[in-house]
Amino acid sequence: MRMTLLVVSFNRYFFAIAIVACVIGIGLMAALDSAVVRALLGVGVAVAIYFMIASVLAAYVVYDASDLYKVRWWPGRCLPRPPADGILVHAGFNPASASIRAASPRMRVRVLDFFDPATTTEASIQRAHRSNPTADQEERIAATCWPVEAGSQDAVFALSAAHELRKRSERIGRG
Repeated sequence: MRMTLLVVSFNRYFFAIAIVACVIGIGLMAALDSAVVRALLGVGVAVAIYFMIASVLAAYVVYDASDLYKVRWWPGRCLPRPPADGILVHAGFNPASASIRAASPRMRVRVLDFFDPATTTEASIQRAHRSNPTADQEERIAATCWPVEAGSQDAVFALSAAHELRKRSERIGRG
């Protein structure tokens, strides 16, 4: 549950707001006489609880129950041969490089971090980066300019980073 707990901690303010909203909603349901208003509040509380539970379960299934960060079986199924050179790219939070290095000890891995506090402004990503700063062996890069030649790598791993490339210019690699 390590990754699930991290995801919850990175998004703790959303969970805190949802819990406070549920408590207020339940309190209002008990205090108000209108059956319609109580029903609407009940639906709102139920929806908030559903989304909290669903997001925790989704985080668990994606990060802890799967092989995504354990890296035991999926490289063998996804890569035609063991890679000699690879890149792991992340957006300020790198939970995978140790597992990837352990799974492919002969692979030369470069770790590239494209986190930029000026453009990566989502609060949960900022918290993730603060709690896991870029390590010495990682290279800070711009999202639009990776310091590698096209086609020079056998594998590029963007396990929890590809969705952070939100602008077209970042996805195609041109500034």
